[in-house]
Amino acid sequence: MSVVKNISAEARDAKKQELLASDALKGKPADMAEKIVEGQLGKYFAEALFARPAIH
Repeated sequence: MSVVKNISAEARDAKKQELLASDALKGKPADMAEKIVEGQLGKYFAEALFARPAIH
């Protein structure tokens, strides 16, 4: 998702590690877990950006 590309690498990596460590992904194949996390990252950062007040 393009929103994730606009996020700093540090913030993205920290959230990615948090999501990869979640219980929901335990036992999933690594390639499937990566795809799930990429989708979750896109959703998380899109929601975070839209929740911020607009700057005029």
